[in-house]
Amino acid sequence: MQGFVLAIRKVKEEDLLVTVLTESKIKTMYRFYGARHSSINLGYKIDFASESIQNRTLLRLRDVTHLGYSWLQDRNKLLAWQSFCALLGEHLKEVNEHGGFYFHMLDSVAAKLSRGSAKRMLLESYIAMLKTEGRFHDHTECFFCGKKFNKTDNIALARGFLPSHEKCVFQPGFNRQKIADFFESGDTVSFENAEVEALFSVMLLGF
Repeated sequence: MQGFVLAIRKVKEEDLLVTVLTESKIKTMYRFYGARHSSINLGYKIDFASESIQNRTLLRLRDVTHLGYSWLQDRNKLLAWQSFCALLGEHLKEVNEHGGFYFHMLDSVAAKLSRGSAKRMLLESYIAMLKTEGRFHDHTECFFCGKKFNKTDNIALARGFLPSHEKCVFQPGFNRQKIADFFESGDTVSFENAEVEALFSVMLLGF
């Protein structure tokens, strides 16, 4: 079975609780410490097996093999990827089964991350997630005060990319047309790199 590591938590001594997103489920498994065990890292795609532990409800994680990507050697891409995976892990922590969207999203981005900007691809994935989950908000109206944006207004984004007036959330905004293009197309092509950095920081606030 294959999946992406969304969370790792140390328990007694060197044992771990590892949360893995598979094609249809999210599994939290116990990883016993052993000198011959390969290390497990947040965000890595792994091939693994699981088995029941006697008198425990948890599964045991075993036979782990890392499925590598060339971009894992790029520190900036790896850090952006791991931040996104941690965000996703927190978002899905109460979920046991899913329809496959999240796995295929990560699988698709991971396959092409070496060819483009990690933060742009992850922002585009985040927008796709909001739309899929029904959390997406229209860009014509401030979520805080309920008033329509004027043509000259910048649009600030709160947690979950909620659109708002700058004065409502006390945050600097983005060009209104660029936000409209981003929300409608799901593409970051309109944004400069500095704007992408700012958007990524908002994204990491969560859902």
